[in-house]
Amino acid sequence: MRNFMIKFLNKFRVSILCFVLFASINFAYAEEQTPDPLEKINRAVFIFNESIDSVFLKPIAKLYSNVPEPGRIALRNIFRNLETPIILTNNILQVDIYNAQSTTLRFLINSIFGIGGIFDPATRLGLERKDTNFGETLEKYGFGPGFYVVLPILGPSTFRDAIGIGVDQIIDPLNFASKNLQNNWLQPTKTSIRGVDFRERNLNTIDSLKDTSLDYYATLRSLYLQRRKNIANSDKYDIPSLDLDDDEDLNEDGTCCVYVETTKEE
Repeated sequence: MRNFMIKFLNKFRVSILCFVLFASINFAYAEEQTPDPLEKINRAVFIFNESIDSVFLKPIAKLYSNVPEPGRIALRNIFRNLETPIILTNNILQVDIYNAQSTTLRFLINSIFGIGGIFDPATRLGLERKDTNFGETLEKYGFGPGFYVVLPILGPSTFRDAIGIGVDQIIDPLNFASKNLQNNWLQPTKTSIRGVDFRERNLNTIDSLKDTSLDYYATLRSLYLQRRKNIANSDKYDIPSLDLDDDEDLNEDGTCCVYVETTKEE
């Protein structure tokens, strides 16, 4: 227990350092419009990501589509359930008591009655998943998005959201499990499976977007930033849903549309 607490405190100190670093850079990009000063680099990373998608991700996603739907849903539910501690931590940091209670109840119900998260009885009981992350936590405390950035493999982001991804990975209990089991493949495996699942659900959507876009890079950038702005403003209108870890915007059959009507509840 003592070693666990020491490791947790060390991770927490790293998170605080990231937070301070972000604060020092954020003020230079506090305007409402999100700039893209690294566009040349971003486009290079974007081309790399597209190569990975064409060679690996899309073919694997097509093979994965042959897995019976109940199996794909069960696997998706398990990973959603495993991500609950990240969501709960950010609920607490955002002083969002209502969603913190809802998230905790969802985790207990799905872990016990959903057999470790394989099933999702909590949703049927009216406890819907309310996803959040450290990027939104920073946003709640007044930090602007910073500049636009394309992350290797992960895709569109902003400086604030990239910091958020890093912190969320640090506080992910799966990292502690990886250290205790001396298995460094747990986190990459989870990310890979989540990526394949997302790509499988959006095979037609993404291909159609590529075919109809004059500049696919600019289109994805616009869609991503429009959606993030909408979440920040708690507005309700048609917005893009192309976020790897955002399952709130999925249709009932688990598929994802380029535009969906979404409301962010307080």
